[in-house]
Amino acid sequence: MVDYITRFTDPVDLSDGRLYEMKPGAFVIGQTKERIRLPLNMAARVEGKSSLARLGVSVHFTAPKIDPGYDNRITLELYNFGPFTIKLSSNMRICVLIVERLGQPAKQGYRGRF
Repeated sequence: MVDYITRFTDPVDLSDGRLYEMKPGAFVIGQTKERIRLPLNMAARVEGKSSLARLGVSVHFTAPKIDPGYDNRITLELYNFGPFTIKLSSNMRICVLIVERLGQPAKQGYRGRF
C-alpha cells in the first residue's frame, strides 16, 4: 500500500509555514505532528473539528479507529466535500483524539504499517 501511495501522489511539506489549498473534491492523506502511543488497555478514535466540518471537510474519511498498542503519528484521510477551497497549514488544529479504556486489554497490539 505504501508503494501505491508513493507512486500516485506528490508529497507536500508544510513545515516551513506554507499553505496547502485543498480544492473542492480533493482527497489528501496527511499526518498529525504529534506521535501517540497507546497501551494495550486503550483504544482511540479521531474526530474532525466542527469548524472544518461546517465547510464540508471530513478529516477521517474512512478510518477513525486507532488500535491498542499503536505507536506513531496518526494518518488522516481528508476529503473536501464543500464548495470552497480550504487553506491548510501545518499548525492547524483539524482533529481531536478521543481515548477510550477497554474492558480488558488487547492480547496483542497494532502491527500494521501506518
